[in-house]
Amino acid sequence: MKKFGKSAGLRTLDALQIASFALFSERDWIMVASDMAICSVVKKLGFKTNCPL
Repeated sequence: MKKFGKSAGLRTLDALQIASFALFSERDWIMVASDMAICSVVKKLGFKTNCPL
């Protein structure tokens, strides 16, 4: 999260959510979130996202 925290404007719980997803997910999982900051970081990490906004 050091890499994207400041530039993406992540808050503590955002970082925890992304870190948990990155740790426990498999490559074919899709992150669903309604926060564009979370979705953009997850995409940069190489995962698929579904942001309904």
